[in-house]
Amino acid sequence: MAGSKVMKLRRTLHQSGVVEMIEAQFAGLPGPPGYPVRLVLLGLVCASYERTSGNLDDAFEIMTFGTSERLRAHLAIPTCDIEDQDAVNALYNRFHRAWTRMNRLLDAAPHQRRSRLPRAAGRKVAAQWNGEHGQAALRRLEELANRLVTAPVRIAFVKGLMRHWRGDTAIDTTCVPTWARPHTRKRSALEASANWHYRGGGDREFGYSATLAIAAHADPDRAGRYSQLILGMVLHTPEKDMGRHAH
Repeated sequence: MAGSKVMKLRRTLHQSGVVEMIEAQFAGLPGPPGYPVRLVLLGLVCASYERTSGNLDDAFEIMTFGTSERLRAHLAIPTCDIEDQDAVNALYNRFHRAWTRMNRLLDAAPHQRRSRLPRAAGRKVAAQWNGEHGQAALRRLEELANRLVTAPVRIAFVKGLMRHWRGDTAIDTTCVPTWARPHTRKRSALEASANWHYRGGGDREFGYSATLAIAAHADPDRAGRYSQLILGMVLHTPEKDMGRHAH
């Protein structure tokens, strides 16, 4: 991946404030610092841009082997010999542990995600995700997501790309499908808080709903005169508190 693009994405990521927020969560934890979480986040942003992927393997590959030696030295990216499979596995495990550690800090409903839970246990997880107990963690996740979303929006305003926008906002809900298989009668999905998202035509997908606020236009003549950027985003269980999430 071109170094100039990596640096541009890095600037956008840091302008969002997400890195500082998450590193502040890590600051009080005991033990060695481990793989830098800022590089895990940067790898995921680069993978999303370069490969339209949120896969951790792609993020690791781009950061470790898809950047120039000069850039890796500049950003202090840990590296290894690509021919040494044991070294590659060890470095990937460090990368993965940093991601897992971050998830544990931010998870609104921690639970076993390596095997299906009994359906009754899965319902408790879903209730924790949607209930009062999980709200503080969910609000933190929403703030992190919206900081990422609004960073390019702020850049667009600075560049004057939104000068024709008059403040009209549209609310839309779309599906974010998961790899997890749906719930069964006896077992919950690995994503216990996911559910069926129904589209307008009646089709359905298993996953989450993303309710989006989008820069829109009430006047069709304004179409194409500014970027229709996402201004805010909430990820939630389908058909749960739709009005509140839109608000």
